[in-house]
Amino acid sequence: MRKFIFSIGLLLSLPVLADFYKVTVTRIDSNLYKTNEGIFIETQYCYEYANRDEAVLSYEQYSY
Repeated sequence: MRKFIFSIGLLLSLPVLADFYKVTVTRIDSNLYKTNEGIFIETQYCYEYANRDEAVLSYEQYSY
């Protein structure tokens, strides 16, 4: 199974700690993914075709 990393970029210049989560994602539409828990993840310029693939989500509180 292919593994890939979703990363959310840091938009503010303040140092922020990121949280990492192991998720299973399925591609719904272009730049839109859904986890098994029902959480939607919107990306930008992500062309990965995921179908119940495991991934690591990097989340930063003050990023968009």
